[in-house]
Amino acid sequence: MKILQNAIQCPDGMILLSSNNYEIKKHIDKNGKEYAIRGGKHTLERLGANDHTELSITENHSLQFVFNNILWLTENRYRPMIGLGSAHLESIYRHKTSSLFHRFAIAEILTLRKYWPRRSA
Repeated sequence: MKILQNAIQCPDGMILLSSNNYEIKKHIDKNGKEYAIRGGKHTLERLGANDHTELSITENHSLQFVFNNILWLTENRYRPMIGLGSAHLESIYRHKTSSLFHRFAIAEILTLRKYWPRRSA
């Protein structure tokens, strides 16, 4: 199983993402519980409390799951790419600083928005 993104979301909304095998990302939630993640794209390892939301993506996930859970670091926080504005996504795509995985997701998200725009309430 190939890991494309190794991440969790703590109950207070903080997202932890592990990008390499040796780093440990830690967070103490508002509830006082400690959450930690490591393993990068090698293994999905969780430490501490277990009441988090899993945001990891593997090659076995559906495209819908990928589009809803792929993350991007913006304003010093990881955010789901699906929630970023089209101009922001276009800027990321144009600057070519993202991985092929991220660029593919951006292209698909923007295509979907073009053909199925969100309707205002």
